Amino acid sequence: MLPFVVYSLVLLLSLVGVALNVLSLPGNWIMFVAAVILSACHHWQSPSATILVLMFILLLAGEAIEFFGSVVGARKFGASTAAAWAAIGGTLTGGLIGSFILLIVGSLIGAIVGAFLAALAVELLKQRPLKHATWAAIGAVLGRIVGTAAKLAFGLAAWFALLFSAWPR
Repeated sequence: MLPFVVYSLVLLLSLVGVALNVLSLPGNWIMFVAAVILSACHHWQSPSATILVLMFILLLAGEAIEFFGSVVGARKFGASTAAAWAAIGGTLTGGLIGSFILLIVGSLIGAIVGAFLAALAVELLKQRPLKHATWAAIGAVLGRIVGTAAKLAFGLAAWFALLFSAWPR
């Protein structure tokens, strides 16, 4: 009975971790740490080292897509390279500021607003027309949203790998 209870608690904690991705919090890594601890407690058998490596790769891919989402989105909507990279800085800065102002939900809102404002500001500083600058900023926001969705999807894929590989035997 105890292995099933521990397994259930790890899965619940991990699912909460995946949900934290929506708020731009490092929930995937909470899940990964829980999976590593569970595996260590089971002599690296459940989940296996192979599954842990698979989870790690999935989670890194999700992080990369989220990180570069604003850049790709901004570039697709015509932003300059400088504005696209500024969107990343705006995402990070906005996420930090937003988390202090609006607590939990603020990090996501701040990241989106930060990406928008940074891309818009750089395009306007480059003396691009307001319409062009606005589209570039919208692209940065859409890229950020797609990046967050991808990170959530990769987190869910890792969660399912944990679900099926760590079942108590």
